Amino acid sequence: MSKEPERKGRPVLRALGRAGLLALFGLLLFQTLWPAQYRFPAPAPFTGEEWYNPYAEFSGKPLRVCTHTHSHAWSGLTYGTASQEDIYALYREAGYDVACITNYLEIAERPRDWEGPFLPAYEHTLSITKQHQTVIGSEDVVWFDYPLWQGVRHKQEVIDRLAASAELVILNHPNHFDSYVLADFDRLTGYDGVEIASRFAQNLGYWDRALSAGRLVFGVAADDGHDPEFGTQYCRYWIQIDSASSAPAIYDAFRAGKFYASACRVPERDDRNALVSCVIENGELRVVMEGLVHVFRFIGQGGKVIKEVRRQNQAALSLDGLPGYVRVEAYTGGLIQYLNPVIRFDGETLPRMKAEYRAGRTGVTRAIAIGLFLYLTWLIVPGRRR
Repeated sequence: MSKEPERKGRPVLRALGRAGLLALFGLLLFQTLWPAQYRFPAPAPFTGEEWYNPYAEFSGKPLRVCTHTHSHAWSGLTYGTASQEDIYALYREAGYDVACITNYLEIAERPRDWEGPFLPAYEHTLSITKQHQTVIGSEDVVWFDYPLWQGVRHKQEVIDRLAASAELVILNHPNHFDSYVLADFDRLTGYDGVEIASRFAQNLGYWDRALSAGRLVFGVAADDGHDPEFGTQYCRYWIQIDSASSAPAIYDAFRAGKFYASACRVPERDDRNALVSCVIENGELRVVMEGLVHVFRFIGQGGKVIKEVRRQNQAALSLDGLPGYVRVEAYTGGLIQYLNPVIRFDGETLPRMKAEYRAGRTGVTRAIAIGLFLYLTWLIVPGRRR
């Protein structure tokens, strides 16, 4: 039997092997030497003689908003089973004013018969370690990501790239697969919110860690639903945002923290309640709800519970001498409502920390990555000695 076909196939296999080896080396160099270099602000509590209260002018007529849910996309590879039209109809029938369909790396089209404001959005990720972000108010998808693993520098660069193209960036389910660790929230900056309640987000410690480190980010509850045949995946987690009914107004209100998150932990129950007011008067924080609250919980610096008030429709806490921030949780049966924090500040400008991008060091490490890749190419490609 002739061995000619076997001999002809060997160069092809060798070429494919070299290409695969180069691709692997290139990916490893990209993961290790390409991430941007940063100087992160040191964690420090919020300071100032005055308190910022996002609900100081609360209207009592907020918009009901879903920031994160899914429809059928990518031929079903992302586990969405219903069409965009069906998902919009589901939220419209449930009384939502805004619903963001956030398919992976795909911006949903504006629904034909949706009367409320439309916020273009998608869920960003190409990482096997599950670092996901909700990106709202972007016209185009950002495809950049670090696919294999992510340290704090990888995560910060992705956040910065997303924030440059969008109105809002929310870190999704940080506890899911340990995609973020608590120490990340001592350092990361530039994002607007963090999911504190969803099907997958079930840990408030990340939010308290960020607030305790002086990062002004707000708590979001969102469905992250994929399959409407399972009714418990939809219309259980949402935010109530005190805003005019337009996209620019919603973006501004979100960045100011003028919303609160709601989580229906027991879908079989129809517990309802709503915020009436949250004011600071004479050094006292007072929260009033429409109905009876089983437990009010005041949480402060370090995530510590400062005070609990039971079976009332209102509760108050003296802020004298308290450091950093105070936030409120209200438990009404199976419904939990999370208010954004009041924070200490200078009375003029909200504190917005920003990690410093170190262009010089980033340029050096990236130049090394390119040099090593070219050298490896020279070693692997045949005919280099000539």
